[in-house]
Amino acid sequence: MIIIKTSRSGEPPVSHRFEGDRVRLGRENDNDLVLDSAACSRYHAEVTFAGGIPKIVDLGSTNGIVLSGQRVPEYLLSDGLKLKLGDFDLEFAIPATQGARTVAIPIGGVLTPAPAAPSKVLYLHIRSRDRVHGVKIVAGADYIIGRSAGSDVVLDDTGCSGRHAVVLWRDDRVWIRDLDSANGTRVNDEPVTEAEIRPGDRIAMGRTEIAVSDHPLDTADDDILLKRTQLGLPQPAPPPTREGQGAGFPGSDAAPIPRWVVVLVAAAILVTIAVFVGWRMLDRVAPQGDNGDKPTAASDEMTVEVGHVVRKELSFTVSAAGTIKPQRQITVSAEVPSRVISAPAQRGSLVRAGDELIRLDDREIRLQITEASSSITPEQVELAREDYERKQRLFEDGAVTRSTLDQTKNHYLGLDSAYRSTQARIAQLKERAAKTRILAPLTGTVARLEVEPGEFVAPGMPVAVIEDMAEVLVVVEVADRDVVRIRPLQVVEAISDAFPGRIFSGVVERVDSGANPVTRSFEVEARIANPDGELRSGMIISLLILLEKRSALVVPAEALLGDDGETARVVVVSNGVARSAEVTVGRRSDRDVELLSGLTEGDEVVVSGHDRLRDGQAVKAYRENF
Repeated sequence: MIIIKTSRSGEPPVSHRFEGDRVRLGRENDNDLVLDSAACSRYHAEVTFAGGIPKIVDLGSTNGIVLSGQRVPEYLLSDGLKLKLGDFDLEFAIPATQGARTVAIPIGGVLTPAPAAPSKVLYLHIRSRDRVHGVKIVAGADYIIGRSAGSDVVLDDTGCSGRHAVVLWRDDRVWIRDLDSANGTRVNDEPVTEAEIRPGDRIAMGRTEIAVSDHPLDTADDDILLKRTQLGLPQPAPPPTREGQGAGFPGSDAAPIPRWVVVLVAAAILVTIAVFVGWRMLDRVAPQGDNGDKPTAASDEMTVEVGHVVRKELSFTVSAAGTIKPQRQITVSAEVPSRVISAPAQRGSLVRAGDELIRLDDREIRLQITEASSSITPEQVELAREDYERKQRLFEDGAVTRSTLDQTKNHYLGLDSAYRSTQARIAQLKERAAKTRILAPLTGTVARLEVEPGEFVAPGMPVAVIEDMAEVLVVVEVADRDVVRIRPLQVVEAISDAFPGRIFSGVVERVDSGANPVTRSFEVEARIANPDGELRSGMIISLLILLEKRSALVVPAEALLGDDGETARVVVVSNGVARSAEVTVGRRSDRDVELLSGLTEGDEVVVSGHDRLRDGQAVKAYRENF
């Protein structure tokens, strides 16, 4: 066991206690200790107990593990050690049972920890409806299980009593005692008043199944004893002991029952049995009605809740959560050096392609255009051309010399060439002037503005970021058992807590062929339609990837008994009589189970109370939501 106390600025410290051989720390919700901070990596570090000696190891995090201002890749833990992960301060407490241990060092120099004493802890894995959660059972506390809010373990099951049963340690053994519940408690399919439970046992209360284990779930188990300590909650009052129960229950100090009470009770039981046998013999010879019908055993009839075998369209999906990102993100940069004079676009505003984002100062460029335009005019070039043509005619008439003609020609050609160069420069200056108006390259949302009016920008300097959110991308991580069934273009439904009741449609865009080396999961990217622009970059969204949809016969999951994944047993009601039947089952969907063989559409099956029925017993059925 190890206790980790976490704290950060502005928040009170919180203690977390962990059992097991590893504790993973990070920002993601599937870590054993969740550090909800952007300064922490998704999977930041891990505490291991190799050889019984606790050690913390960095999992390739961005900000690392910091000890006394220095980053360390790994470090042996000791009681009272303080480390820093991101902006969280961690202090470790290692109880004496987990602290320094006697070790033996053989000649070969291999460090061998001495064996530790067995830990007094057990785990209850509770399956209720479609959810499984764990509860840690620690020596030194009693745990009330039931439907009432005052119980330690609250079951959302109408088949359970308010205080249904109690689990407790006695003499290094764990016991469960039924608290006079309406529907009873069963251990390994046997009804019990009290019984010892061990790892591997199965407990049934109403429709709730509980597996007993010596290992925790992959997710964190509820540590009720720790919560009582942290919150200062009192332990619930011990359950009342039935008369005559104390003498047989381990650890009870009830006084022995007087002998005369035992004799009196035995005599009463014998008299009751004699009366019952006599009544049954009279009942056998009693005259039947005129119609010859046999009398019904009304007193043996039991009321049960039933459901139907129906045909449904089942949808098999894989669910995962991810973060929204735009389908395209473009960083807009300046192309000419100048000073920002205005920013017509605002952060978060919708812009269309060609809209002005930033305006730069173009006065100097305009002045250069004016100067270039006034240096050589078209009229000057035209006069020089006319003079050259006139001198050419005079030369043909012999009125001017060749020298005069050549001089006039060179003047005209030089002036024309200078004019053309000036026009080219003016065109370049006008192009530069146009670039002082920085325009949106696509229709989208202004995610960021990188400059302010008055700031000087250089060529290549980013000024704005535009995101195209007409469609968005969501990247999720799925396990290897699910990724093999996912293909591009499979239909996806997305839901967000920001839009209750809304479903956004999309398709699978990409499925990675390799696993993440740290998480051992695979990335799947989906493209989601966002025509109204309601989904925004950075939002958390849940995906349901539709793997298959087909019509099938289904039976309520509550109807199954002894389910091994392929076959199960159900109790069928026909003409008011309960009969056991074996069925073959397929895949699960929500609260229904696919039925491959054994029953037909319309058959009635018991969904509550079947664990107390006998084969062939008369029943009275009632139905909910049918």
